[in-house]
Amino acid sequence: MNERNPQVSPEVTAEIAREFLEYNPETGMMIWRVRPRKWFTTDAEHRTWNSKYAGRQAGTLKTDTGYRGVRIFGRRYPEHRLAWLMQTGAWPETELDHINHRRDDNRWKNLRPVTSSENRQNLGRRCNGRLLPLGIDRLPGSKKLRARITVDGVKMELGRFDTEEEAVRAREVAEIAAGYHPNHGRDVVEGEEPPIRIVVQLDD
Repeated sequence: MNERNPQVSPEVTAEIAREFLEYNPETGMMIWRVRPRKWFTTDAEHRTWNSKYAGRQAGTLKTDTGYRGVRIFGRRYPEHRLAWLMQTGAWPETELDHINHRRDDNRWKNLRPVTSSENRQNLGRRCNGRLLPLGIDRLPGSKKLRARITVDGVKMELGRFDTEEEAVRAREVAEIAAGYHPNHGRDVVEGEEPPIRIVVQLDD
């Protein structure tokens, strides 16, 4: 694209995105289309751009965030939001959740519109030194584990337990009651159905 062209609008619409890119909803990949002459100031720029980019995969991966992005008119757009624009004709009005927790997997079936709260209800496994599941931590100076959950922005303590199994059960019961996504806190790689969650009710 040629940022020096004063005729180029900085606003990316669905029509422009579809003219510039080909999105495969089955693979999530975006490919640069052949760019028409009208987007360039000279014939040489037109030939050079198409020779270098047309037919090749668009976008790059930001290793610090895990998201892919595509640069149009000098601005980097998140690839998953561009996919939504191209599929629906409008920019998403909410956040988009990668259902299987892979931020670079932009297959259409792996994207869903969510509120910020709903997005936080489908997080991957927490990686920390203790390797404890999401919502479970060890009380300082104690062998007991504490289970907590956040619902509608309110943090709630679910109890203190002697074993990780008991704490996880309490957390899972609370997740189901609060409507958390079944993938929350789990490693899901390819976007298939999440593993069956078996919940055993804790004794009173």
